[in-house]
Amino acid sequence: MTPRASGMMDRLDHKQAIAPKYRGGIAFTVPELLMLTAWAEFHALRLVIELDHCIDGAEYEEVAALYPADSPLRQWTLWRAADGVVAEPMAGACFREACISDVLQRVIPAC
Repeated sequence: MTPRASGMMDRLDHKQAIAPKYRGGIAFTVPELLMLTAWAEFHALRLVIELDHCIDGAEYEEVAALYPADSPLRQWTLWRAADGVVAEPMAGACFREACISDVLQRVIPAC
């Protein structure tokens, strides 16, 4: 395996080790969806809300996917867990914050 492929596998293994703590999600509240919509529009991102989403056997009522306006590649996936909002970047580690505004503050520099 090449060093680059090996590094990618290490990141995938790391994400899989972290991700189970964050799996499973409930629907965002209406105010959260309004904030996400306004934030995405302000930052020229495309927001897609995916309903009844399932990944690796974990069910989500909805996830918010953020895409650059000119790209089909998802940059962020956000979902509401029972104890906060989780953000998963396309590459890197998931993180959790207490509310959507705190998540968006951390996502801004990465976009």
